[in-house]
Amino acid sequence: MLLVLTDGEPSDVDVPDAQYLVEDARRAAQQLRRRGTDIFAFGIGEHRFPQLDRIFGERYALRVPRIEVLPQRVMQLYAELKK
Repeated sequence: MLLVLTDGEPSDVDVPDAQYLVEDARRAAQQLRRRGTDIFAFGIGEHRFPQLDRIFGERYALRVPRIEVLPQRVMQLYAELKK
């Protein structure tokens, strides 16, 4: 299992195209899943994280408004996985 903590915006110093970065990250997440790795993302901060669902999938992306809330959100993820 891979847990990703993110600000929700992929970046690369030599790739200025934001849409390319989103699709590249999405493809990487899909490849990991195909190889059997569960991947979940936690968007940290008060942002709306418009790209988070696109990259990781709606079921695999959780918002965490403040870092203090992270343990609670991890437990929420764990509870969802046990269903």
